[in-house]
Amino acid sequence: MYYQSTRNTTLHKTLSEAILSGLAEDGGLFIPEFFPKIDLKKMPAHFSYPDFAEYVLKPYFSNDFLESHLLAICKKSLHFSDSASSIE
Repeated sequence: MYYQSTRNTTLHKTLSEAILSGLAEDGGLFIPEFFPKIDLKKMPAHFSYPDFAEYVLKPYFSNDFLESHLLAICKKSLHFSDSASSIE
């Protein structure tokens, strides 16, 4: 998947390039070229948060270097402590 500028739809970047760029060169925001349809009925009923996030985000990471790291990113991002006392 590629991401395009909101100001110039001919300006395309991969996910990694868009993340590293921040704003597009023309000052626009990067948005996906299209929004993938996600079939939640095909998803297993008892996904963990990281597995659910990977399932939903996978199309947005397609054909990018980060695609192979998506599950690890989701696991690290959605790791919650079992103890509320660890929040200070």
